Amino acid sequence: MKLHGKNIPLIYHSKTEETDMADEGMKTVVEGDVTVLVKSPNRKDLNNSQIVYNKAWRKALEDKAIIRSKLNDFLTEQGIWSDEKEQQYKDFVKKINDRELVLQKGGIPLKKAKAIALELKRLRIEFRDLISERTAYDNTTAEGVADNERFDYLVSVCTIDPETKKPVFKDLEDYNERGAELWAVRAAGELANILYNLDSNYEKNLPENEFLTKFKFADDKGRFVNKDGHLISIDVNDVERLIDEEGNFIAYDENGASYNVNRDGERLDVTELPFLDDEGNPVVLTDGDEEKPSEDTKKSKKKKADSSE
Repeated sequence: MKLHGKNIPLIYHSKTEETDMADEGMKTVVEGDVTVLVKSPNRKDLNNSQIVYNKAWRKALEDKAIIRSKLNDFLTEQGIWSDEKEQQYKDFVKKINDRELVLQKGGIPLKKAKAIALELKRLRIEFRDLISERTAYDNTTAEGVADNERFDYLVSVCTIDPETKKPVFKDLEDYNERGAELWAVRAAGELANILYNLDSNYEKNLPENEFLTKFKFADDKGRFVNKDGHLISIDVNDVERLIDEEGNFIAYDENGASYNVNRDGERLDVTELPFLDDEGNPVVLTDGDEEKPSEDTKKSKKKKADSSE
């Protein structure tokens, strides 16, 4: 499924609020100076969307789109998917399920549970990377194309002008022309939440994230923190490093002031010192950027020359 040319994310966060028209199932979407309502589709909307789906599906087949049930075969023939990746897929699912169960059951040392939670987060990222290409190709199947067309139609009839209580878009074509505007993308996201019962707190409610937040290994935004509440990053070797709000590595001095460091903990805002010549004296650069010894170096060399005479 797409939000006007883009895959619908697993979870879509939109700026919405319940309206006074709760009995009609409408929600308000506000973006900048644009306000629209998003309603749940009625029976007529759903019936018409099925007609749109059928037409799009037939046209996709005429355009040589493959059907969804043949997608795996096609991807295998093209070398995009393989028996090895299919096995990796199954292994990921098992590992994720097993570790979720461990966290849900409890009864193990907190340190071990934390390690399992961190491993689970990494497994999900790797799993999503594995299936991302296959998921993208699903949108090119006849069913994927038709699903997207049906969804676009529903957005066009369910996005309502708060004043006129009529659809904002004249028709599907109008939505296709204006659907990339941010307020329209947000409206589409809200409709996706309504249609597919998406959980706006999906990531937050994952077992590993609930655990990390509950035991103060992460803040309420899901960011890693240490026992003092400072933001940290944790690498694949479970090495923790202090970071700031922008993700830069930092450290604190004896007065509690932070300063930037590199990955190895070396201070970045150091005082620049001059380079030295063979005698240990500062090298002075002229306007022509040619290195010349300082006066101290000249005197030192002169003394050596005099003593050799």
